[in-house]
Amino acid sequence: MNPRDTENSPEPVARRAGGSRDLRFWWRRLLRRQAVRGFTLLEAIIAVVVVTVVLQTLTSSVLFMSRGAQAGRQKSRAMAQSNIATQKIVGELRMSSTGLDPMSGAELCRIVNGPGGAELHFRRVVDFGDNGSQLELIWSSLIVLRVDNGSLIRTQDGLNTVLMTRVTDHGFSVDDRGRIRLQVTSSIDENPAEGVVEEEFVVQPLF
Repeated sequence: MNPRDTENSPEPVARRAGGSRDLRFWWRRLLRRQAVRGFTLLEAIIAVVVVTVVLQTLTSSVLFMSRGAQAGRQKSRAMAQSNIATQKIVGELRMSSTGLDPMSGAELCRIVNGPGGAELHFRRVVDFGDNGSQLELIWSSLIVLRVDNGSLIRTQDGLNTVLMTRVTDHGFSVDDRGRIRLQVTSSIDENPAEGVVEEEFVVQPLF
């Protein structure tokens, strides 16, 4: 027989096909054996490590999102509290005056250095009277804005009202045009590093 005929005969192809079937048979047998014998200690350790890493990643993501949502809620509450206090203070200062009381000659608005820093002492118009010739302004009793132990407090006639908490800085001033400037900084959380809310506004008294 011609050697070339031997090389071109279908027998090697059959062998290759048979070898492929043997490989598939060997692979199935290996998988069945693996299923029967279970996992080795090394495989179990690797599986536990992988699951632990995945769980830690998921837990960290959930905690991060939870802290972000909580910080957002705290900031919203702090801003709402600051807005309420600001509206009340601005409303009262607008009805005040940086001039002198025509009856006593005392300053109707002045800044005093107190134990907790600068304090704003002022009076506001609470009513109007008529003495027959002109409109008479009726002033309130003394109102004091001060900071004590991190709280912005309004005091009048011995009654204290907390307007804002977690105050870290504040300042009061009166400029040459008679405008009252207030600056208040409060922290969102117990730790000021978590963020602060800064409020600064200028009020022009009507009187």
